[in-house]
Amino acid sequence: QPELVDLLYWDTEVAGHEVYGRDDLHKLVKSTKPAGGGGTDPACIPKYIEAKGLKPDCVVVLTDGYVGGWGTWRHPVLWCITGGYKPRPSTGVAIYVD
Repeated sequence: QPELVDLLYWDTEVAGHEVYGRDDLHKLVKSTKPAGGGGTDPACIPKYIEAKGLKPDCVVVLTDGYVGGWGTWRHPVLWCITGGYKPRPSTGVAIYVD
């Protein structure tokens, strides 16, 4: 049970940031407000994390894997890649979701 979840929506930049505390996690699915859409540059995520002073224990990235680059990360990152394409990220660990 995480203490806090920062949910970021991104494309070529972070377009939305929602924060859910432990007591709010049950609301996440119904209250989330997706934003962005167009382009895929996950390098914007670690830049945003740094700029906002966030201190994640880990980062989970959901993507189809069609990215311009993987970015430079200071945190452990798990890539959940959907859609059948199976690229090999240059950093972190990838799992492929059917």
